[in-house]
Amino acid sequence: MSGLLVSKEQEISRCVGSFSEDELTKHFETFKSYDLDDAGFISPDNLLAVMTALDIPCTEEQVTNMIEEVAILSGHDNDGKLSFRDYLRCLDYEKEKDAVNSEKLAVLEHRLSQAEVVAEVAEPVGAEVAAAEPEEDAAAEPAEADDEALMRGSSFAVLDKVARGRITRFEQVIQETVRKDNVPDAQVRAQARFASKLSKFQQPLQPATEKAETHYKRSVAEKLNAFEAANKAAPADFKKTWKKVGAGNYRLKTQVAGAPPPKKNIADLP
Repeated sequence: MSGLLVSKEQEISRCVGSFSEDELTKHFETFKSYDLDDAGFISPDNLLAVMTALDIPCTEEQVTNMIEEVAILSGHDNDGKLSFRDYLRCLDYEKEKDAVNSEKLAVLEHRLSQAEVVAEVAEPVGAEVAAAEPEEDAAAEPAEADDEALMRGSSFAVLDKVARGRITRFEQVIQETVRKDNVPDAQVRAQARFASKLSKFQQPLQPATEKAETHYKRSVAEKLNAFEAANKAAPADFKKTWKKVGAGNYRLKTQVAGAPPPKKNIADLP
């Protein structure tokens, strides 16, 4: 059971206190879907097989990096595989990351809105709105920079979103087949096209959800590439620095590449 029952009281209070019993049960079912060989852990081979089933190009090195990334971000020792406790730590970290980043992005939106209002007010008076560059002193304020920095998310967490979508669709098809053929659930699951554990990840999605999955797949690939590049650039201090991110630069929409050109004053017209 990979940590679900071993020292349950201590582990639940230390690692999974933010999950209800129903959530734990659902998460454990998803975890078991990854554990293709029923070893009690998610191994690199398991992840590689799942990624292949999901049509996400990946190498052995990248799935190994994915497990290491979860360990670094979630704060546990990397033993080359994910236990159920590690899986829950990853989910718990992602919940915190989503909440923190949501707040920081809201602050960013507020600053952008304020900057745009200032630009709109200044323009009618004939003053040309100068491009607002980040202040020179901003880099010298580490506390403020830390507040603006977004928390990193793991590639595994994005993969998990894709996998859960496929698993949900798999269960829908099971129930549709049960009703259509009027046969027991267990008999349907024993059929060749449903019997393999990988079949959960191979079930095609409905058109309404394909677009979101496409974005998630691209995100998995980009995150894996970013992790790999950072590891190669600074391998000695990688574990200490990977969780750090640079402060965001707040810019007006008129400064962003591809944005509409700024409005012109009457004096600028030919």
